[in-house]
Amino acid sequence: MAHVLDSNLEKLGKYGKWQFFIFFLLDIYQMFAAWCTFAITYQGTTPDHHCTVPNGINLTDAIPFSEDKMGNWKPDKCMQYSNFSSLTNETEPCEQGYWYDVKYGETIVTEWNVVCEDSILVELSSTLFFCGKLVGAVGISTLADYVGRKWMYITANICFLVVSTVQIFSTSYVMYAIMRFFIALFETGAYLAGFCLMCESVPPSSRAWVATMDQILWSSGIAILPLVALPVMDWRHLQIIITVPMIIIFAYPWLLPESIHWLATMGRTEEADIILAKAAKMNGIQIPENSLTKAAEDGKLDTDEPTSTRTCTLIDVYRTPTLRVLGTVLFLVWITDTMVYYGLSLGVKSLSGSLYFNGFLTGVVEIPALFISMIFAEQFGRVKSLSFFHIFAGVLLFIMYFIPNKTGGGTSLLWLQTTIVMIGKASITAALRVNYCYTAELYPTSTP
Repeated sequence: MAHVLDSNLEKLGKYGKWQFFIFFLLDIYQMFAAWCTFAITYQGTTPDHHCTVPNGINLTDAIPFSEDKMGNWKPDKCMQYSNFSSLTNETEPCEQGYWYDVKYGETIVTEWNVVCEDSILVELSSTLFFCGKLVGAVGISTLADYVGRKWMYITANICFLVVSTVQIFSTSYVMYAIMRFFIALFETGAYLAGFCLMCESVPPSSRAWVATMDQILWSSGIAILPLVALPVMDWRHLQIIITVPMIIIFAYPWLLPESIHWLATMGRTEEADIILAKAAKMNGIQIPENSLTKAAEDGKLDTDEPTSTRTCTLIDVYRTPTLRVLGTVLFLVWITDTMVYYGLSLGVKSLSGSLYFNGFLTGVVEIPALFISMIFAEQFGRVKSLSFFHIFAGVLLFIMYFIPNKTGGGTSLLWLQTTIVMIGKASITAALRVNYCYTAELYPTSTP
């Protein structure tokens, strides 16, 4: 069956208007997904803070000072002198709340005082976020095999929109973190359903390009987000701004076609032929009418397929020794890549310099990495490219830990740390895109 479907897709051309139309519909939502994923970088910024000091009391008398990594003396963030007097030299937690630097405006940290002993809640948010990605990747992508790529993609994104809207009205940090779980769940699931639809809508000769380049608007979204966040001084207002554009999903039932592959394998060849005819018309190409329906009637759609309609599951990956090894290795590689990628992306707050400029750079560096990954994957193969990008990123990030904050002469080296992080981010991005391509080719999607 696959060769009949792919031959029809080849007749449509590799990069026609229809393919780019689907690419745009699916990729534009990647920009919105990037905004909601990395909004925590700006919504959850922890500004400089210290214990609130009553009027008339000198700060140095009320709060102990310590030297930071650059040699500057700063007030302690969480402790004050007992009774705001340094005479006893005894300290205690802040009694009257916290004073915050207002340069970032109202963040979730300042609204709910997620600092000091409560800063562990930040880890809760990150843990729930990655749990959501895991559930979405396994659950929603599996459902897409049963209900279709299109409708699973649309349903998941509508849920994504609803959860993002609810997050605006969060009444506590815990509620905000729970909404992050569902955002990750629906965003990841929708992306994977859309990724299958996109790969199944182009011929095999175009799938490497699609698998590596479908992140272009995701990366652009990361770069654009700090420009949007910079003038917005309230995290709720930022959440509104990045949520509103997602309402375009309600037009997708009429704009987005279903996967031709999925329709054909489900026996809905007439619907697949209608979509194929529309695609041919958009690309200005003539193809035989009802070719898939006729192929099904002639039995050609079943000649290369097993008679069993059993759906393949993860267990099937481990039935043979070769796939067992590859499956285990790829499982570990995916975990590593995801942790490094999001660690570098969400850890931008720890870099020196402007938070917003560094956030802009984390998106910009991904764009050339996408083109480089595509070239390497085509020229040197998937495995060699994966190995190179992983080794390069690993060496860079390993070296970074041995770079001091400043030289013995006092010259700051923080700029060098930031540069290495950005190059490492580009390299791990390239590795991820090649990994998407390799995994999609190694484990073709199946339907029940």
